[in-house]
Amino acid sequence: MNDKQSSIQAGSKHGGFTLIELSIVLVIIALIIGGVLVGKDMIDAAVIRSQISQLQKYEAAVNTFRTKYNWLPGDMPAPAAVAVGLMSRIGDYGDGDGNGVLQDAAGYPTDSYMQGEMVIFWNDLATAQLIGDPITSHYSGGYACLGSTLSDAIQCFPQCKLGGGKCLVQIFTAPTTQQSYYFLAWPSGSFQFDAWPVAVITPAQAFSMDSKIDDGSPFTGRLTLSQPGNGSLSVADTPGATACAVSTTAYNVSRTYGSQALCIPRLQAAF
Repeated sequence: MNDKQSSIQAGSKHGGFTLIELSIVLVIIALIIGGVLVGKDMIDAAVIRSQISQLQKYEAAVNTFRTKYNWLPGDMPAPAAVAVGLMSRIGDYGDGDGNGVLQDAAGYPTDSYMQGEMVIFWNDLATAQLIGDPITSHYSGGYACLGSTLSDAIQCFPQCKLGGGKCLVQIFTAPTTQQSYYFLAWPSGSFQFDAWPVAVITPAQAFSMDSKIDDGSPFTGRLTLSQPGNGSLSVADTPGATACAVSTTAYNVSRTYGSQALCIPRLQAAF
């Protein structure tokens, strides 16, 4: 056998992978993909737990504030607030009037405009050192949040753990029941919060939160859904194929993209 034939035979023996070698490579790839997916699931679950913990800390902070000062944060009358070093307020309707209800600057419970006592609420908790969020609030004539940038917004409202940096924890009061709710959303337009809230939470995230702290159903219990783009946070979302909830009892967890698939979860406050 000459040198040329030997070279050809050697190449034919080592020019490709055997089935065993290919199988090993595929197993390694599958393990890597599986590890990545498991890691992502663990990260997602940790963020959900962090979001739930954040809301629970706010609930505890409100209870501590009421025990210490005998007033609801945001609703504390002006003389009492100034006496303990809290933010100055007019003391008129919806501006620290001490009536036990969070109201807007016109003196009404509102589910549309995030102003008045519903913004002072966060400043009181932060000033009392009951929450660690950097709330300083630009306060002027009832509109307690002035500005047009993220840095302005997070001086008025805490940032959510969910939402990828574009989500704020806010609070509203239902006009008919005077029940207050925390909600997770992002404002459209200016940060004066005179614009409709924008949904940024996915159905899977909302379902995961609901399952852990409530009943897992989108329209019953303490955690329910507001209708995105309605302008009234008291209005419940409408179930549908492109909505956050696919039915009155189930979240649309298989849909995770597009504005129609996103949610505004609202959690009934314990006061």
